Amino acid sequence: MDDIEHLVRVTLTDRAAAVGEPAGLAHAVRGRARQARLRVQAAGAAVAAAAVLLAVPAATRLWSPESGSTVDVVAASAPAAVAAAPPFPFTPTVPLPSYGEPIAELSAGEPGLRYRGGDPERWLTVSVTRERPAPSAPKSYGAAVRERKAALEVGPDGSTLTWQEADGRWLRVAADPHLSRDDLTGYAAGLAPGAVPVRWPFTFETVPPGIVPDVVNLAAVSFRPEGNPPSHGFAGNLTVLLSDTAEVTPSGRPIAVGTRAGWVTASALSVDLGDGRTLVVQSEIGLAEAELVAFAAGIHPTPDALVGRG
Repeated sequence: MDDIEHLVRVTLTDRAAAVGEPAGLAHAVRGRARQARLRVQAAGAAVAAAAVLLAVPAATRLWSPESGSTVDVVAASAPAAVAAAPPFPFTPTVPLPSYGEPIAELSAGEPGLRYRGGDPERWLTVSVTRERPAPSAPKSYGAAVRERKAALEVGPDGSTLTWQEADGRWLRVAADPHLSRDDLTGYAAGLAPGAVPVRWPFTFETVPPGIVPDVVNLAAVSFRPEGNPPSHGFAGNLTVLLSDTAEVTPSGRPIAVGTRAGWVTASALSVDLGDGRTLVVQSEIGLAEAELVAFAAGIHPTPDALVGRG
């Protein structure tokens, strides 16, 4: 399961799709991808970047700097303007061998936790909601997490464990079919109050005023105007992602972005980073060209950033 599929699982309004992809979900995601591609093509932006933006990428991968790369590699951080991004409010205390490290992400302004690792790939997500999540699978069994009543739901793609904490928040742990019921319950019981900071794939020297982080994962960052309602998608936002330069067809008007070459359209900016990657910034918040260029010039990918291919 790739990052976008994980994002879909943890960012539905009721988080019900954390495991067991509901009927029609893949079709809906692909539909959003086609709509995104049409929008970006109409604006003259990179087609490949749009595919990364909302589609399920065929081969999302971690990037390693090529020899001679001139791109600054900096530690993940967020500027003061976005420092309000909340951390995931629990700390895992039970290790999950073969599942990799936990990564906190943001969707619709709410933090979630994701694991991905192993061969074949293993995955697990944790979500926290104020309302009880909708059922995620047809079969449900009674269970317990730290003596609190829980619902264990089992489907062909995995299982979920859902329970309510004493403070009223609902937690849901979802995992692939390879994680046993005992290990799933043991992991859930080991979630202790704490904080796991959201992992940012970019650093930002400047951020336009009046926007807040809406979606943050290793493949994309999207900011929404603070007066707009939170969203699990990117429509109406300012979105940043990376694409493979070989898959990008430059379009628009050539423009200098700092010391790098870029191409700008009415609502998008592509910047060749000179190392096989292209930075794509798509603005649907009405930024002037100078503001868009200044914002893009201060964006630096971190070693965690994922490049979408396909």
